[in-house]
This record gives sequence, structure tokens and C-alpha cells, in this order.
Amino acid sequence: MSAAGAGFSATRTAHGVLIVFEPYELDEVATGTLTLRLRSGVVHIALHGHGIDTIAPKVTVETPRSARTGRPLTIHFTATDNGLVRSCTLTVAGRVIAVDRAGNRTSATSGPFPIR
Repeated sequence: MSAAGAGFSATRTAHGVLIVFEPYELDEVATGTLTLRLRSGVVHIALHGHGIDTIAPKVTVETPRSARTGRPLTIHFTATDNGLVRSCTLTVAGRVIAVDRAGNRTSATSGPFPIR
């Protein structure tokens, strides 16, 4: 058994062969070949893959201790993703919406805080 191609591995197990084939990048097109040496001969299986991202980013919003009327208010937040975060939007209600390159989105909202 041999494996060839980017993001590709094949491991013999007690019940057969475990094959992992994944393009590394979003929208990447990858190819590979699985070669099996069987009693009946050699078999080549072509593999084709297209990179997708189904994991939404993570976002957290730090709740301010308080705010003062007429003063600027800073909202601290963090957004992370398994790829790249494309954008973050802060709404008037204190909600942060994070979107990654694949269009997956998530949001988080700050907790309540007093306005003085």
C-alpha cells in the first residue's frame, strides 16, 4: 500500500485501510492516487478533492463594567477561526458578528452593563 498527494495518507488497520484525503486550503483543488497491491494485482484509485470550510469562527465579547452618557465606549472582542476571519461587525446592541473566508458566521453579545 502506498499513498501519494498533498494532504493524503493511508494507514493499514486491523479492519482494512484508513484513508485521509483533505485539501489544505479553502477552494483548493487537490488530486492524489491510492495504490493497493492485492493478490489479484495492483489497483490505482484516483482521488479528487475540493477544499471546503464548515467550521464557524468563534467570537467573544467582553462586557464593559459601565458606560458614561456622552463618552466614547470601547467594546473589546476577540474572533478566531481555523482559517481566517474575514470580517467582524459590531451592532448597536453590542453584538459582534464574525464571518470567515468561507462565509461561515457566528455572533456573540456583551452582557448588560450600567450607563451612568
